[in-house]
Amino acid sequence: MHSLIKIFFLLTPLFFISCLDVVEEIELNKTKGGKAIYTINLSQSKIKLNTLMKLDSIDGHRIPKQYEIEREIAAAVQELRSKKGITGASYELNKTEYIYSLEVDFLSINELDQAIRTLSYWKKSDWKPLEAFYIQKERRFIKHVPQVHVKEKDLGEVEKRKESLKLGSYTFILRNEGEVSTDNPKDLRISGNKKAALFRKDLYTLAKYRNGFDLEMEVK
Repeated sequence: MHSLIKIFFLLTPLFFISCLDVVEEIELNKTKGGKAIYTINLSQSKIKLNTLMKLDSIDGHRIPKQYEIEREIAAAVQELRSKKGITGASYELNKTEYIYSLEVDFLSINELDQAIRTLSYWKKSDWKPLEAFYIQKERRFIKHVPQVHVKEKDLGEVEKRKESLKLGSYTFILRNEGEVSTDNPKDLRISGNKKAALFRKDLYTLAKYRNGFDLEMEVK
């Protein structure tokens, strides 16, 4: 979340005033290529958002317009299509329900990581991807969950919006054609058929992980 979550404007006023669910899914095939699907779902807050999106700002934070969100996503998708190791990229927007999704097909996890980290979007973002989002070394798969970049002046907002943030969630799912295992069962749940791993936390808890952390798995 968080990889392309920043492109979807997670760290805007919407992070503080809306209940949102973020889902990041990685599907690996036998060659360890596959598909990545990123979904931001704000539908639980659509009534509030219908009002907020008519405003220019709230509490000193600028509210992004729908066309600006779509423009950023479209630009990222277009750029991703030209990256090495990326064989396809597309997006869907449900403007009525405030659901945004991005799908990327890739030849390898490390090429997906490189494609995301070299997007030109980061040049105009306050948050810079200094570390890898994904690393795969032979059978070892690492998902790095970066530090949630909450500015010092916004730390009070995190506590103020604590209950709202607890209603939102971030979910990471890894699906593999072979088996998946982990040495960290505290954070990662393995499915009964051992072909998927699941990590899920509420957004308030994630905001407290100021230094980020790694989810490590073995993929056969």
